[in-house]
Amino acid sequence: MDAIIHTLFESDFYRITDFRCRCTDCTTSKPEYSRSFCISFVRKGNFLFNVFRHSLDSYNGCVLVTKPGYERTVTHTHTVPDECTIFDFKMDFYREVLEQYGKLSFLTDNDLHSTLVKTTTETEFLHFHIIRQVLTKQGSKLEIDNCVMSVVEKVLSNITDYKPDDR
Repeated sequence: MDAIIHTLFESDFYRITDFRCRCTDCTTSKPEYSRSFCISFVRKGNFLFNVFRHSLDSYNGCVLVTKPGYERTVTHTHTVPDECTIFDFKMDFYREVLEQYGKLSFLTDNDLHSTLVKTTTETEFLHFHIIRQVLTKQGSKLEIDNCVMSVVEKVLSNITDYKPDDR
């Protein structure tokens, strides 16, 4: 896949990357393997995210949630290259997510490799705020980490009604 990918910020349990596709052909990528838990905000364009028996039509206003350990392909349906902000979490953090959100069927169902969640105004603002803090270098690590945790909570709460015990 032809893309420009660079890390915007790195913390102890995640990194934020800017993904800018440069594909100009409407084709399907070669299979790729997901090695981590990711939450990806689609900023521009659209693409089909193909996993197992599902093809998720990803576009601006959606968040793509992917679990580690699964194969995927991406199909571009038009010549507008997509752009995404990817929150890529380390495996230790993913294990903590499994512990906190263990009742969430998405996380335990091996037939569900990824899911698409429509963003809310709140999650879009959190995404914007995090990126602004990172790019302007005005946000502290603690503030950015806290906002990223809020993104995780908001996104996962849109997949289920289950609420973990915050204690």
